[in-house]
Amino acid sequence: MGLVSEAELEPFSPEPKNTSPVLPACASCSACRQRCPTGAIDRERFLIHAEKCLTLFNESPGRLPPVYHKLDRKNPCLVGCLACQTVCPANQGKLRIEEAAVSFSVAETRHLLEEDRGNGGNPTWQSIAAKLKTIGIPHYQNRVPRNLRFLMSKAAAD
Repeated sequence: MGLVSEAELEPFSPEPKNTSPVLPACASCSACRQRCPTGAIDRERFLIHAEKCLTLFNESPGRLPPVYHKLDRKNPCLVGCLACQTVCPANQGKLRIEEAAVSFSVAETRHLLEEDRGNGGNPTWQSIAAKLKTIGIPHYQNRVPRNLRFLMSKAAAD
């Protein structure tokens, strides 16, 4: 969005609150880097390599990349990851894990695991879609089944 105005404005330059992009404790800590399942965090830069981040893999549509199948998923999430966040000492006592407001029945879970779920008019799929909407991820309707199948295959292999 842009704004065009003929008004005379006073120059404004706020004082930076913190000039460092990282917490001071991060300089001597490598917990997040060591815990990242994809190596998206390296010691050479502060920014995460988003193209390697597990969250990108399991929240993007389409097929999972081959590297995804080689990952050790110690903290499995259907969407997202949080591996770096849960191990961070600065986050201790600050993160909350909340129970979802919904649960899926055995029939719904079976339906999610099926490769061909049919059209969206199926009552079971409508129930699943409503639950995904309740927990705020309706746009992941195609990713949740794919990710669940992957997690179930990893659990069976372990």
